[in-house]
Amino acid sequence: MKIIQADQFRTSRNRIITKRSVYNHNDRRRIDKAKLAFLKDQLLQDLTCSGVDADILARLEEYQISLDDYYIAAFQLMDGSSRINQLKDMIICQKTNSYCFRYNNLILSIYYYSDLEPVIENCNEIIHIPGYLYSMKISAAISQLHHGAEEFPTAAFEAIHTLSLNFYSTSSIAIFDSQNIQAEYILSV
Repeated sequence: MKIIQADQFRTSRNRIITKRSVYNHNDRRRIDKAKLAFLKDQLLQDLTCSGVDADILARLEEYQISLDDYYIAAFQLMDGSSRINQLKDMIICQKTNSYCFRYNNLILSIYYYSDLEPVIENCNEIIHIPGYLYSMKISAAISQLHHGAEEFPTAAFEAIHTLSLNFYSTSSIAIFDSQNIQAEYILSV
């Protein structure tokens, strides 16, 4: 049995998934939406943890995920409940011009805006409407504006780190401030 490193395993796994599942030009078959959503979520989780390589860039293009100008917002249930999938479904219903995916016990949402105001407005809707209807206490944090796939892990870190600091605050939404960061952290699944 040959032992391989985690990044080699991830690359091999992703190539197999891609070859099996993605649009096949020869016979014009398409994968269904659920499988495509799963593949996009896997890709974004890999990008959050591992950073960018040629394989990830190819998959971003193949799945038509653009990362030109974006913010990342991290959402968390404050009561520690196991309703994270319900939270994701609510975010999917409330979000605008964005894509969300699950990352551990959080939901990360990529907002394709170059202005912060619509991101804050949408985060407020996500926090207050489900909170009112389902008695869910939700906290959110937003990264700085980022450009390109290479900045994605940094954007995710900013949102998650800010969310962890917001845990002790009474504010529902926190925005990353680069002056308050002191160390670089590596995220993992």
